[in-house]
Amino acid sequence: MVFIAAVIFIITSLKDTKPVYFLMGLLLSAIIYAALFLDYKFSSRAYGLGSYFMFPFYMILLPFIIGLVTKFSPVKYVKLISIVCFISVMFSGFFILFFNKYTLDIVDWLELPKYY
Repeated sequence: MVFIAAVIFIITSLKDTKPVYFLMGLLLSAIIYAALFLDYKFSSRAYGLGSYFMFPFYMILLPFIIGLVTKFSPVKYVKLISIVCFISVMFSGFFILFFNKYTLDIVDWLELPKYY
């Protein structure tokens, strides 16, 4: 639902969207993914279902909330943050959807011991 809402917000604001915003959104998604990946990479063990909660929360829900809060601001630069966050949600949603092995199944991919 959040992913669909973010795509709708992006489509409605396409007249304000420049190609550099897509690059910034992709960069934001990559930074969030890198932080989550490094968190798992340097862990000695991981909660078995943790990735199913962490990746959607940090890569989709949190940027969506930030984008929603900043969308209705009259300040131009704050609206830029909103557009970049929504584009980041879009890229993150596609990444999680098409690359499950590297996101939701990261515990198995990194062969970390699980605990429940």
